[in-house]
Amino acid sequence: LKQGWNLTARKIITLASTHAPEEQKLLAALKPYLSQCPELLVIVVPRHPERFDEVFQLAQDLQLKTQRRSLGQSIAADTQVYLADSMGELMKWYAFADVALVGGSLVDIGGHNPVEPASVATPVLMGSYTQSCQSVVDKLASVGALYQPNNAFYSAIGTDEQLSQQQKIASNQPSSDDDSLLYQQLQFWLSHLELAKQAGQAGAEMMEQQQAVLHRQLSMIEDVIQQ
Repeated sequence: LKQGWNLTARKIITLASTHAPEEQKLLAALKPYLSQCPELLVIVVPRHPERFDEVFQLAQDLQLKTQRRSLGQSIAADTQVYLADSMGELMKWYAFADVALVGGSLVDIGGHNPVEPASVATPVLMGSYTQSCQSVVDKLASVGALYQPNNAFYSAIGTDEQLSQQQKIASNQPSSDDDSLLYQQLQFWLSHLELAKQAGQAGAEMMEQQQAVLHRQLSMIEDVIQQ
């Protein structure tokens, strides 16, 4: 996918299903990384189409070099933000990403579905507000596929040295500073893309297992009905 879009040299973060003020918060926090790391690209997919222009203006106000999907603009070498202001393409943006942050979780919305990025083997970040999908968040966290600050189920993937590094990330930040923990984990995954791929693959395998269980349950129900 990346090769077809000339993105093979880019590290990609997808911010998906975002709400106000998540885009402002995230883009402002990521601006220093975008300045320091020219290969970094942020794809933003706002949850509601009526906010597309607003989010574009936010990126402009932050002086981030931004292109829009709706205008057919290409991702250039110096593009920092790509506004995916289109419908029905979310899975594509998840598949492109090295890491995905699922929105509605940094504000008290309840969080949107992390199954979608997990199903295409993309590791997931979510904020603390995931009450509408907490069960699946915990399951993905338990295999290292989803990072949520202070989630007791999270089991990091990596060598002993890499695990120690991730533990230092957590211990060096105040437990209440969830945003810092998220950004630290994001930086870690972007600096260790092989580990990020392993985390994403763990999520994809879990989703496949869950799907297989569902198929078996449906088959059993059909057998009972037929009897």
